[in-house]
Amino acid sequence: MTLSDAWERSALLIHRWLEQRFPETPSIEQWLGSDYSRDIGGHILESSYLSSEQALAIRYQHPDSEVAQRTWTTEISLRVANELLMLGIRVDSSYPSGTRERPVLARPRIVSDVARDLGLRIGRRLDGRPWRLNLDDIEEFREFLLSPDRILPVYVLTQPDPEQLDIEVSEFLLDGRRLARETLGVAHVVEMPREVSFAWTDLVGKEWSAFLGAVRTYRPGLDFARDTLYSHPLALPDKILFWKDDDGNIGEKVFEKFLMRKAFEQGAISAIDWTQCKFVFELQSEKARVMREAGDDSESWKTLYEQEIEALNRQIEDMRKGNSEASQLAQLYSDENERLKQLNYNLQARCLQLQGALQDKGTDPDDALPIPTEYDQIPEWVETSLAGRLEMLPRATRSLKDAQYEDVGLVCQSLLLLANDYHKMRLRMSDSTEFESKCLALGLENAPSITKTRAGEEGDTYYVEYPPNSGRKQLLSQHLRKGNDRDARHCLRVYYFWDQESNQVIVGSLPGHLNTRSS
Repeated sequence: MTLSDAWERSALLIHRWLEQRFPETPSIEQWLGSDYSRDIGGHILESSYLSSEQALAIRYQHPDSEVAQRTWTTEISLRVANELLMLGIRVDSSYPSGTRERPVLARPRIVSDVARDLGLRIGRRLDGRPWRLNLDDIEEFREFLLSPDRILPVYVLTQPDPEQLDIEVSEFLLDGRRLARETLGVAHVVEMPREVSFAWTDLVGKEWSAFLGAVRTYRPGLDFARDTLYSHPLALPDKILFWKDDDGNIGEKVFEKFLMRKAFEQGAISAIDWTQCKFVFELQSEKARVMREAGDDSESWKTLYEQEIEALNRQIEDMRKGNSEASQLAQLYSDENERLKQLNYNLQARCLQLQGALQDKGTDPDDALPIPTEYDQIPEWVETSLAGRLEMLPRATRSLKDAQYEDVGLVCQSLLLLANDYHKMRLRMSDSTEFESKCLALGLENAPSITKTRAGEEGDTYYVEYPPNSGRKQLLSQHLRKGNDRDARHCLRVYYFWDQESNQVIVGSLPGHLNTRSS
């Protein structure tokens, strides 16, 4: 199919979509003539076409059929640029000023119409079906995930082991086809068979992989070297099977809906590059400019200038309105983030309270924790067993790959010590005596790692970026240490700092000694 054929087919699909919504949709021939604008009972349709760029723009605004004073605006841009057919679709819902209701996130059916009929491509093809990987796709998949141009999250579904779960399950815990269909245009869905997940784990490491029924979300901007595991969350099978929503519904279908909602939310708050699209107000302005520059009648220039200025003013007003709605949306999510932070703090306090009650009865829940025996097991163990008390940064995870210290068990005991006794001491739930006695029992010493003056002389050696990707540097001000031997097999160092905002221990490097210019 030629570009011209694809353009005509897309315009026809858009026209059919509008015919079912707007009472008097003009013909496609009228679209390709003069600009169109019509208001019928609050349903407003505008269009503009610029033949020199084969660019068509549609703007359809209508009141919500269920919620009073809420309006919907769908803008469509269709144009040929750089030998490609560019389709942009933007949807806004607006409320009266001051409304605190969370906006409804929706996708117009025209997206699936075009995807089904012609196909869409956002980084890779989107057709409402999952990408089922085979072993030959592994490297392509890795490059796709790491591409700086990827703007959509990727949901990776892996095959469960029914024997491990001890229940009858489908090939994948989630319905990949339904998830791909419902998130068309806002997410990529990947199905990873068992043999592929083994190869994927070998390539990226266990901490960054997914297997045995788990679902991993790889968000845009993925950087294995800098990102935390929390930035690209992993949901294990038991969590998926018992996922619960606010209405008390439980199960994998509920988790599917959660992923759908998250994909739409991510799309709503992401900064999208619309420079390849020209919507109605922008196209009207450019059309008036092109006609003015091509004309030689000074009388018509005045009219064209006025049209161009009017279109620019409407474009500015539309941008102001968009900024206002974006600010309102950002405030809603900021409030939600603060609520979740407070909830996390309350859960931390409750967990510590329960842990203390169990210890008073002679039972310590951490005594039952399986301690890793290999360094590559530590990141997942920290994420699942020490979450909320201790966070290990990507730099620390990387340092474990070259670890030479011979006692893996002591490294894990050091992390437990920080997550428990040091954590409680910083929250003033115990004094320093208990922490110090535990250090002594393990043969460890807790001490400042370096002065700020000395650290400044060592470049970034003693600094980490925290929160990740924030640009803020934090000094690894403390360390647990054992042994002064420069032989890495006998010298243990765990470098960390305390984060006051999240009430967590942040570990930045272990288990070896950080080199200085004098070492």
